[in-house]
Amino acid sequence: MEKLELVRLLSNREPEAIIRTLAMMAFIPAIGRVLEEGSVDRFADLMNETVPKFYGYVTREHFDGIHAQTCDQIVSSFKTNRNEKLSYGQAQKPLNVFLKVYVDWAKRPDKDLADKLIPFLHVPLDSLLMRFIAREFRSEYDTRITSIRKQLAERTAERLKEHLPDSTPRAVERALLGNEFSLVGINKEIYLAWQEFLRSLWPGKPLMLDIIWVLERARIGGGRVQEGEV
Repeated sequence: MEKLELVRLLSNREPEAIIRTLAMMAFIPAIGRVLEEGSVDRFADLMNETVPKFYGYVTREHFDGIHAQTCDQIVSSFKTNRNEKLSYGQAQKPLNVFLKVYVDWAKRPDKDLADKLIPFLHVPLDSLLMRFIAREFRSEYDTRITSIRKQLAERTAERLKEHLPDSTPRAVERALLGNEFSLVGINKEIYLAWQEFLRSLWPGKPLMLDIIWVLERARIGGGRVQEGEV
C-alpha cells in the first residue's frame, strides 16, 4: 500500500472510527455487563448507522423520532446474557450515554450540528438519578411518574381479572414493573414521562441533570447499584 493511499483510507474512515470507539466506550460501562456476548460490536454498528440520520432536518421532533426508532431496534435486536428481552429502560441507557459523549462532549459529527442537537439530547436514566429526583421533587415525581405506574398497573389488573381474580393493582405493579428505580421496570410510556419531567427541570439543556449521577455516585462511594436495578 502506498503512503498516500493509507492517508486517504484512514482520513475517509476516521468519522466511522470515532463513532465506533465512542460507542464501545459508552456501551460497556452503561449496560455491557448484562447483555449477551457480541453486543458491543453490534451496538457500534447500530450507532454508525444511526448518526447520519441526524443530519438535515434538525428539530426536536425529528431527533425524538430517530431516538425512539433506535431504542425500539435495541429492544428487538438485543438480549441479556440470560437470553431475556431488554426493557425500554435498559435500551435507552447505552444510546443516551453514547449521544452524551459523542454529541455533547466530543462535539461530533461537527460543532455546528452538535450545538443544534445538544438541547434535544435525552438524560440517561439510571437508579441513582431517579432516586435523587424522586427524593428532591417528590410531589412532581408522584404526579408525573407514580401516577403513570399506578395507571398501568390498574389497566393490567383489570385485564387479568378473568384469569386471576385475586390480582390487585399493587400486586400487578410489583410483578410487572418491579422496583420503581429499576431500568427493567421502565417501559416506553414511563421513559417518556421521565424525559418530560427532567426537561421541565432544565429546559435549555436537560442533559445537565446527568451530573446528578456523578455527584450521587461520589456521595455514596462508588455508586453500587442494588440487585435488579440495571
